[in-house]
Amino acid sequence: MLTPIMIIAISILVFILVVTIGVFLLTKKLYRKVPQGEVIVRTGQGGTKIITTGGIVFPLVHKQELMDIRVKKIEI
Repeated sequence: MLTPIMIIAISILVFILVVTIGVFLLTKKLYRKVPQGEVIVRTGQGGTKIITTGGIVFPLVHKQELMDIRVKKIEI
């Protein structure tokens, strides 16, 4: 038989599990990976930031632009 303390402990564990899964899914959705030879220029809250490998972009507070930084040949 479950005692009231056991029910509270189980409820806390379930709550922590749900919050952990929620944070993981939110991070997975907001993480942007940058292809080689490109960067993300993130502007908005927190100023301008250049992301070269990957980072979190919040759509409501940040604007992102993908910029090509590959070396290009110019013929003269």
